[in-house]
Amino acid sequence: MSAKLLSFLALGTALALGSTSLLAAPAAAKVQGAELAKCLMTKSTKAERGEMVKWVFSVLALNPQLKNMSNVTNAQRDQLNRSSAKLVTSLLTERCEKEAKTVVQANGPAVIQQSFQLLAQMAAKELFADPSMQTGVAAVGQYIDAEKFKVLLPVQVPQLPQ
Repeated sequence: MSAKLLSFLALGTALALGSTSLLAAPAAAKVQGAELAKCLMTKSTKAERGEMVKWVFSVLALNPQLKNMSNVTNAQRDQLNRSSAKLVTSLLTERCEKEAKTVVQANGPAVIQQSFQLLAQMAAKELFADPSMQTGVAAVGQYIDAEKFKVLLPVQVPQLPQ
């Protein structure tokens, strides 16, 4: 595989792990990408998906708007880069090699990004299933003015518990 293709695969995978938007792709690519995504989900562990989320967090923490809210060290980020690269390599070249090869040969390497986006969504869903996360997300409700939302809905908005 050429260095350019490897770089494209690595970049696409990284973008997929840190992104929530899907690229437009032909229906056949989505089906084959779905097969790869299914393999990625079944061949990765919950702990590995958690490590992926940590990597995404470490990258997000580099953004100037978020930097002062995190204390991720360069050493931690480097370790997360290494472990994430090892996981992506293992998933694409060992555990899901057949599915990855099929989708890349049929549709090009961009479809890998879609598959990793689905895996990232699964990892995020697992993360948000934690009760502390649910409590944190629900906390914004105490500051929402439900009265103002009544104009949007024909039904009454239920009051959030105080």
